[in-house]
Amino acid sequence: MPEAYFAKVDTSINFGELFHLIHQQKENSRKKIKFNSLKEIYIDKNQFEYLKNNISISNPSYAFWGSQSVPDNKGIWNCITIKCDTIPQVIIVYTGGRTFPLYISIS
Repeated sequence: MPEAYFAKVDTSINFGELFHLIHQQKENSRKKIKFNSLKEIYIDKNQFEYLKNNISISNPSYAFWGSQSVPDNKGIWNCITIKCDTIPQVIIVYTGGRTFPLYISIS
């Protein structure tokens, strides 16, 4: 089962701050959170860059799956994995059943 460091998303957070929060968790030996990949979505470079620049708002690329991004019966988060063929970073979104992200991980 995959594991990742997640950071809480608020309306003022940007991608750099999110990356920094996750890096701090790694440095402080925090425990990773287990998650299931509910859906793997591939988007183009422009969409990926847009998502990075607007990380705290709902995005059409994963909006359909937002309502299903909830914990399973064991409490494991069902997340949406967003990838781009030309960018090595992966964005993992947990929405808690909403259309906007509550927690995000970057790998």
